[in-house]
Amino acid sequence: MARGEHAIGVHFLHIGKTGGTSLKKLVKQNDIARTGDGRPLVMHSHSTSLYDVLGRHRRNQAAFFLRDPLASFVSGFNSRLREGAPIANIPWKPEERIAFEHFPTPNDLAEALSAPNHVQQSHRRPRPCRTPPAP
Repeated sequence: MARGEHAIGVHFLHIGKTGGTSLKKLVKQNDIARTGDGRPLVMHSHSTSLYDVLGRHRRNQAAFFLRDPLASFVSGFNSRLREGAPIANIPWKPEERIAFEHFPTPNDLAEALSAPNHVQQSHRRPRPCRTPPAP
């Protein structure tokens, strides 16, 4: 697999919660380093921007996946609820523990975020926070 931001080719930008980790795994397992027409396939991390790729060379091309924002929100919430399992093990930060005590489901958080005033947002009762569920 080609790496590096300076290679002229097709650059895959990884936007969080859009299937990029699965794609990277597939590319690596199948030893795919080039496109069908021979250009290098360059895989990037979350931190690489479209400008980083296209601003370096005019002939670069970029590819990325998009996802329904609601599905992405729910996926991101549940991933943090599981502390990133099964792919990662990233323990909760203290503020995440507090958030999950107040908002144990993605819908609870979404309703609070869309509440018309701060009183409604802050009046959810904390619930005992359990250990993140197994994947």
